[in-house]
Amino acid sequence: MEAYDDATGRPVPAGQKPRGTMTIGAGATRLNGQPIQPGQRLTQAQADQLLATDMARHSNYAKLVTVPLSEPQKAALASFEFNLGPAVWTVNPTAKNIIKAINAGDFQKASNLLGNSGVGTTGKGIGYMPGLAKRRKEEAQLLLRAGSPAQETPEAVDQPQMVQPEQAT
Repeated sequence: MEAYDDATGRPVPAGQKPRGTMTIGAGATRLNGQPIQPGQRLTQAQADQLLATDMARHSNYAKLVTVPLSEPQKAALASFEFNLGPAVWTVNPTAKNIIKAINAGDFQKASNLLGNSGVGTTGKGIGYMPGLAKRRKEEAQLLLRAGSPAQETPEAVDQPQMVQPEQAT
């Protein structure tokens, strides 16, 4: 989940996206089944829990990927799916090509495809969106961060990492 946070950040107060949708946390459009309202706020703990719940629902990419993925790579694909919806992998030509490149072991090509897809729907139609382009570039970097899964065993990918406590100064 930390890798996902690195890619997107988590604005805690509700905000309006360019096409007018209200979101909160890492981009949730609903809270407890209700649409997000202007001015609505979350604590950081609530934002973390909402992200965990939403991320659990955005892993359709896993049904299509045939090679092992590292946690950052999973986070990149989940972030992309979270942003564009679970059907993205079957309806979006760029998304289909990202999956095809990953399955061929070409993470550089997948990263390039992902990083160059900073076009979205604004209130005035389709156009380049600097914030979205930044998010896509960060997701693209996550696809490369762990290297090719061919260099890792599936067991190593899923192993929890030991975190050393910070030393007091």
